[in-house]
Amino acid sequence: MIIKAEVAGAARHHRYMSDETYRKECAVRAGAEATVSGLTRAHGRKKSQHRKQGRTRLQLIFAALACNVKRFIRHGKQYAYLVPKMVGLPLFLGTEAEY
Repeated sequence: MIIKAEVAGAARHHRYMSDETYRKECAVRAGAEATVSGLTRAHGRKKSQHRKQGRTRLQLIFAALACNVKRFIRHGKQYAYLVPKMVGLPLFLGTEAEY
């Protein structure tokens, strides 16, 4: 069973998506929502561990910093400008040939 409101909503969505500026705004929002979702999943930022606003803000800043550091490391490994040098490894880590 098709509801008229759903059809009207779909038609409105198609009208909006034909507009270039609206699509760009949607892309920005999608990127921001992906970042927030990543922070929530990876760093548990759904609930604050602090009651005071200043501490909560600091917690979010550190979570964002951790997220950016992880992104930097992944990007560096992907494009090979951030390859760790395994010189003088301790014995418990193994030899250089293993890495």
